[in-house]
Amino acid sequence: MKKTAICIPTFKRAKMVKDTCLKIAGTIEKENFDVYIYDSTPDTSTEEALKELLQNNENFHYIKISPLIHSSKKLYDIYQSENIQNSYNYLWILPDYLFFTKEVVQAVLNQAEEGWDMMMLDFYDPEKIGDRPYVNAGQIFLEYAWSMAQYGLVLLNCDRVLKSADWEYLENKYLGEDYYNFSHITMYFERMIQIPDFRFYHFSVERKNVYISKYRKEYEDLDATLKIWGYRWYKSLDALPAYYDNSKKRATRRLCEHTELLDEKNVAALRIRGVLNKETFGEYKSQWRVVTTVHPIIARLMVYLPISFAEIISRYGSVKGWLLRPAVLCYFLWFCKKYKKIYLYGAGVVAQKYADFMMRKSIPFEGFLVSNSEGNGSVLKGHKVIGFPELEYEKGAGIVIALNEKNKKEILPLLQEKGYGKNVFQINILTPFYRF
Repeated sequence: MKKTAICIPTFKRAKMVKDTCLKIAGTIEKENFDVYIYDSTPDTSTEEALKELLQNNENFHYIKISPLIHSSKKLYDIYQSENIQNSYNYLWILPDYLFFTKEVVQAVLNQAEEGWDMMMLDFYDPEKIGDRPYVNAGQIFLEYAWSMAQYGLVLLNCDRVLKSADWEYLENKYLGEDYYNFSHITMYFERMIQIPDFRFYHFSVERKNVYISKYRKEYEDLDATLKIWGYRWYKSLDALPAYYDNSKKRATRRLCEHTELLDEKNVAALRIRGVLNKETFGEYKSQWRVVTTVHPIIARLMVYLPISFAEIISRYGSVKGWLLRPAVLCYFLWFCKKYKKIYLYGAGVVAQKYADFMMRKSIPFEGFLVSNSEGNGSVLKGHKVIGFPELEYEKGAGIVIALNEKNKKEILPLLQEKGYGKNVFQINILTPFYRF
């Protein structure tokens, strides 16, 4: 039985790619996977960082490539590799900061035996669709194009997807600058409508089964956000064949609806950094409503008013958050007085900011609730850290959800089951009262 090839393109991220590769090495079985690191770093830092790993793992391979090659071209070169096409069942291209647990890897191996043309590992799945097969490319496009933009979520059948592709056509059409960063997406959806009897499998992956390198934030390029997600994302989906025409705008917009990439807070940050200005807003205004959740009037105000307006939005998360801040604060204070005991659900940055605010205002609270108390410590800011499963229902207890929006959605059903459905303060953290 052929293996699956894991391929990781990387550039000037030695510390992070080493961290991710160590995670992969401790998760996979060498009988099932080979790992290829495609490094375009000008110096030898990545190779040196991986030296010991490469020496001790015969299924890890290092390939040096030119630093002048764009990441999209790297992908297309990997797709066309005769070694990849002929030696492996599946190709799994990963970013240099992400991997999954053994549970997910085993599920992939099990489904690989069914010979799917593509398999998707979806750790977004906001609508909780779950594990299921698809055969309709249009349905896949509308539901998953936005999340498939993330590298590392799709495995490709080497024989069915890669060998028979017209790579000259695909390169000529999709390797232009307008489509950089999303040339993999355009390839996926071109091939879906070309492959006879196409078969696709969607895995719903829980966040706890996803590993994101702790070094990722060190390499983020915030200034590129507008160009990538405000322009290239739109242009890439728009360039796809007419088969997808009826769904292109809806599929494009789903990304901004399900992520915070171009919400008011992040667009305000781009204005403050000088990335969004009169010139760039003019370039993107024709597709503005499709690529961002920020109303064009708000965007115009950010651009044409003094920068202090954008600073207010950045501070309070949104115009709505700024306008409602007095009411939010009054409601929070009322909530805390209503209950004999107050718990903060969370122990991260958000929860600690809530705690700082409450201690400054002399608002007592019992402690921090966490879904799993392991690794969180027993005390934080002088308060107990309590595993939520261990907490018994108390009629006079109120819970302040101090989590980001994604985690909050996962926690609410658990609170409901335990009887706390009506004893919860859950104002959207994007209108943060703790900044007052």
